[in-house]
Amino acid sequence: MTNEEVENQEPQVVRKLPTRYERLELDEEFEGWWFEGLVSVPMGRLAELLEHASVLDSPEAVQAAKPAQIGAALLALVNHMRFSTREWNFVDENGQSLPLDDEESWKQLPMDLVTGMVAKLMRAIQKPPLAKGGSLPPPSSEATATTPGS
Repeated sequence: MTNEEVENQEPQVVRKLPTRYERLELDEEFEGWWFEGLVSVPMGRLAELLEHASVLDSPEAVQAAKPAQIGAALLALVNHMRFSTREWNFVDENGQSLPLDDEESWKQLPMDLVTGMVAKLMRAIQKPPLAKGGSLPPPSSEATATTPGS
């Protein structure tokens, strides 16, 4: 390729699937705690999360589940949250910051904290895109409904 051909060549645009994170604030016992969770979750991961979350959905569901199902559900939820969490302000019982990328940090989290994270993340994922700051154009006053054949 000549220098002239290189100069005239259009730059290559690299396309990437966008990822969106949202800062999610916890409440009640964990008021003031927050984490940044991935809200543009891949469909396969979301389906897996929903499947496992249903095992822990209610006291009745937990009672009906076998111990192995409960353990698998907890492990899947923690793994999903590790994948989906970019940042947090969590601390241990002594007030020391817990490193996000340390597996031991995740093992120290109480179940109600992890399930609270999952609940917040699921609500954020399920919000329609317009609720996240988008807007529709105002309706046109000239718009009319038509039916086929009219």
